[in-house]
Amino acid sequence: MQDLPDAVKERLYFLRFEDLMARPAACMSHLYAWLGLPAFDIDPPHLGMGSRESDSHYRMKYLHRQFAAIAEPVPHAIPARGSAGSAGRPWNTRTAQLVAQLMILISSFCLYA
Repeated sequence: MQDLPDAVKERLYFLRFEDLMARPAACMSHLYAWLGLPAFDIDPPHLGMGSRESDSHYRMKYLHRQFAAIAEPVPHAIPARGSAGSAGRPWNTRTAQLVAQLMILISSFCLYA
């Protein structure tokens, strides 16, 4: 991040997933202000849900779920890197790298203005 040009840094907005789940209304209010948009109040316990999309259309391996409310995720144990995957087989280096990259993506959203 430090190596990016200032012009790029000024156009990046980072939002931690943990913050969004813990304080969704405050995070979204700050994001809207950063984007220069008018305030938009959200009601995290009562979200409108769209129609369900077909997971197979996007070639998703696992089904995803939709929820009508934002709730802080329940902490869970994360196995040590290189431990057995869900099928009991040890992870190879590539799988471990992909898991690490996915965890980075999940932990923060990067929006371009």
